[in-house]
Amino acid sequence: MFWRGTEFCQWCYIPPEKVNILLSPFYDYIWIDRKKRRRIKPSELGLAVHTCYEPEDYYVKAKRGRLNVVYMTDEEWMEFSKYLNMRPDINWISLFVDEVQRYFPEYSTGKHWRYIYQYSNLIADFRKNFINFYCACQSHKDVDSKIRSKMMFNVYLQGYVPPRESRVSPVLLRKLNLGQAIIEEMTGKREFRVTEFEKLTKHFDLLVKIAPVLGLEATVKDEKD
Repeated sequence: MFWRGTEFCQWCYIPPEKVNILLSPFYDYIWIDRKKRRRIKPSELGLAVHTCYEPEDYYVKAKRGRLNVVYMTDEEWMEFSKYLNMRPDINWISLFVDEVQRYFPEYSTGKHWRYIYQYSNLIADFRKNFINFYCACQSHKDVDSKIRSKMMFNVYLQGYVPPRESRVSPVLLRKLNLGQAIIEEMTGKREFRVTEFEKLTKHFDLLVKIAPVLGLEATVKDEKD
């Protein structure tokens, strides 16, 4: 399992012994424990950390049975996803992207539009390459339709207003209890059912400040040459 990390570290709901952090060398990371109000190193919390220089590195250094949290640039994420589609095995893989509208907003132009178009084509090939793609957002309306149209299932939480084409009534969603959700199939018979999430405990309150390391990308490329 691969979770695309953000500065707010929502992966902290997973026990530290089940987390494996994979970092890009093109970022500088400042980790802050918000409870202790001080900077820390992930190793102080028993977290495994690795630096990855190539798309293949993230896959090789990932640990089966753990949540592999990856921090990378948009370009690296694109190349990593391409690698996964072409990897030399057929083990099932799951990708998790929180706040997906950050990367694939509904309204984009130019280079960003082309990026989203290219990634939507990668998603179309995920299933045939044994890859599950899960993403979360505040509203489906904020996410580019080229990405939304590739989703086979939608999951709605309490009080959510579903898309117009949904068979799920907003009234039904308002009646859900906290921790419940409705899963709707977006293809075929469009069936839906109620499910309940397991309550999670947050193990840490971490924040990571991420900034590009200026000039490092050119240096790494020179070293490869």
